[in-house]
Amino acid sequence: KGDVPLIDVRNHYESRIGYFVTGDGNAAVRPAVRRFSQWPGYVVRHVLGNDVFKKPTGVATYCTGGIRCEKGARWMQEALADNGGEGGAPVYTLHGGIVAYQAWIEKEIKEGRKKPEDSFFKGTNYVFDARGAIGRQQVVSKCHGCGEAEDRLGKCEVPRCHLVLVVCEACEAKGGIRCCENCHHIHEGQGVAGRNTRICQCESEREKSLWGDGGAKLSQGRKQVKTKSATTR
Repeated sequence: KGDVPLIDVRNHYESRIGYFVTGDGNAAVRPAVRRFSQWPGYVVRHVLGNDVFKKPTGVATYCTGGIRCEKGARWMQEALADNGGEGGAPVYTLHGGIVAYQAWIEKEIKEGRKKPEDSFFKGTNYVFDARGAIGRQQVVSKCHGCGEAEDRLGKCEVPRCHLVLVVCEACEAKGGIRCCENCHHIHEGQGVAGRNTRICQCESEREKSLWGDGGAKLSQGRKQVKTKSATTR
């Protein structure tokens, strides 16, 4: 019913093509992190002190197969507990992750107990292998090039960038797909062997949305909340 805040522990390009919704139809919170190592910093800056995550019903997390959210939920529980006693509410994880949920809902649909529209997972599940994505329920993302509905993944074609993007076959065939126009100018002339010390405009804006003008200083986030070993969540 939406009583429990729902947060996606995956990277932003994974949640772009598929995500869970709550019982009232609201999409899960989808952090704009690019890698899991940014999760502690995200919790410190966006979860601690946020009234959305202070509900006594707790917080629910999920990821692809259940591994990252197990680690992420434990870290969040410890951080909440160390931040003025906010750790009374539980932090839940989805056992087996999206993969297990998709297997369950597909069986329910096949046996007539559920309909495709009953699924709380919308879109496609990103996986880190040659398949790219599995278990399409519906298309919830758009091609970076033409803006048409698409869940096929590609990459920015600018050398030394290769940011994961949603790209349809037609746009990929045309070529010239870039995460942003600024990306080409940032990397132009650096060569494959050169060392890139700058990020393009779209990546800069994403980082600022997470960390402000100071950048992603995760070490500072960890100093603010010292976690301890936990045996329960």
